[in-house]
Amino acid sequence: LETASLFTLLNNAAVFFKESHKRMSLWKNVVGEKEQRRLQKAGDTRWWAKESALNNIFGSPIDGFNSAMYVCVVSALYKIETSDKFSSDIRLKAKCLRTEFLKYSTVLTAFIYQRIFEITGPLSKYLQTSVIDLIKSQELVNDALKRLIIIQRDCNGIQLVANKFVKWASTELENKLDEVDVDDLIVEDHLPEIRSRKRKLLPGEVSQDQPIVNAYQRFTVEVHNVILDKIVCKIKERFTGNEMLYSDLSCLSPINFVDITANGLPSTALNELCKKLVIFDNRFNATALKSELLNFAKNWDSLKKTLPEFYLENKNTNITFENDGSSDEVEECDTQNEIKTSCRFCMNCTICCLHVLVKYNMYSSAYSNLGLAYIYLLTLPSTQVPSYIFYKLFK
Repeated sequence: LETASLFTLLNNAAVFFKESHKRMSLWKNVVGEKEQRRLQKAGDTRWWAKESALNNIFGSPIDGFNSAMYVCVVSALYKIETSDKFSSDIRLKAKCLRTEFLKYSTVLTAFIYQRIFEITGPLSKYLQTSVIDLIKSQELVNDALKRLIIIQRDCNGIQLVANKFVKWASTELENKLDEVDVDDLIVEDHLPEIRSRKRKLLPGEVSQDQPIVNAYQRFTVEVHNVILDKIVCKIKERFTGNEMLYSDLSCLSPINFVDITANGLPSTALNELCKKLVIFDNRFNATALKSELLNFAKNWDSLKKTLPEFYLENKNTNITFENDGSSDEVEECDTQNEIKTSCRFCMNCTICCLHVLVKYNMYSSAYSNLGLAYIYLLTLPSTQVPSYIFYKLFK
């Protein structure tokens, strides 16, 4: 509930200012010299949106919260709330948003997720790249998981950062709004006390309930620990247990073809992948797959060449012999006869490997086992989304 409240608050604040030119004009006046920065929506579909929206308002303790727009948001909401130029419902909405921002629970929850995003942010960005290495991605997942487990019960560290932020925000609000009564804009520095409720006992019933009375301890158990436990469990559920399969699938990437050609395949390579592929084809041969992959890796530099590249290479070779090694004339001729090709295939990813196998009909006989391996790889959610575009054409 605290998580939903935080990101709903960030999104509502961004929408609140953007939906009106009048409110947006007041926002620009409050921001002043900060290049009229706008608030970021905490979208549901974009992975980076929540991290960007959170850091935009709460800043970072690394730079002393100088990049935070928290004070500007609270000040702008307060000016709208106390201004007669806005309607009563808009002023009431501004008051509700301001009250939520000033709560200590909001600050604590914000820095819980900021700490999480500091660990998972680089991993999230790498998993969105067009060409990823599955082994390196698994290593990044394992490192992120270890760091999350270390802070899984460290709520005291969150409280220290939150207290520094509250102290900074209170000082900045006093300096920014000297004419306003400070009591109206106090950032809470503690959680409200919880009134313990006693459940009515039935006749003969013995109560075993031990409710948590301390507000901070209750927040630690019901919010901090729950958030971290869910994240750790989800990462373990999605990413762990498939290290050997990821290692086998990474052998199919052209990035690793140089190492395969030079050093060959380990004895245990592709064993886990072969167990998966036998289910789809009873005639599948594991030994043939290793042999086809080694041959394909050695011939990849030749197979990936297009027809214009083939003619250009032969033409440059003939020019070199005819001019008796005159490098100046060869360079001049290369510049004049340069062929510009526009191809949407990079020839450096697994999609391009399957594209070559299909284009030249190599998947039916010469590399039948390898073709099945690439089809299996590109149907997994661990591969990049652009593979779907190729499958529409392949189908």
